[in-house]
Amino acid sequence: MPNKITYVASTSIAVIADIIAGVALFYEYYSTVAIILLIITNIILLISFLKFFLSKEFRLFQNVKRPIKIIRTKKNLMENEIETLKRVGFFNLSEDPFFDHKNLDMIDGHSLVILGYSRDMNNFNDVIDKLENKKIPLIVYSIDQLKTEDLAYLRNKYSWYSLCNFPLKLLNDVFTILSTFPFKK
Repeated sequence: MPNKITYVASTSIAVIADIIAGVALFYEYYSTVAIILLIITNIILLISFLKFFLSKEFRLFQNVKRPIKIIRTKKNLMENEIETLKRVGFFNLSEDPFFDHKNLDMIDGHSLVILGYSRDMNNFNDVIDKLENKKIPLIVYSIDQLKTEDLAYLRNKYSWYSLCNFPLKLLNDVFTILSTFPFKK
């Protein structure tokens, strides 16, 4: 009898060992599939993140290459501010700032317009009207506060503007607008 019990026990142990080996093989296969799925998921997430991030960087790169137009008045020469923007070396300020707003019709392919405002500026509404059709972001830089009627006209006519009255804020606004405003040819 001991031989039969030994045979049954060894057969049972062999069957249990085969089941355990099969389960282990299944789990090994399952873990390999899980690892592959995890790697594929992470690659898809990485590609999605890079696509999002690089599209924003591409927008900034395209906008930085385009020139920035600076319009100044006789009272607001913006010499220090222009020098600060040039010193950064990141922006395209290849064109000289001008005083005559009649040249605004020739603005094409610019990423941004910076308007040096002064309270005695008589042609503010004309400048805003000409820029409105261009759909270019505008920074109104003024050491003084804007006249109430000029501010009201700006709010009613132009949607893409920023008011600025400090050199560091001007630098910040230029960078922020160039990084976020969509590039259009």
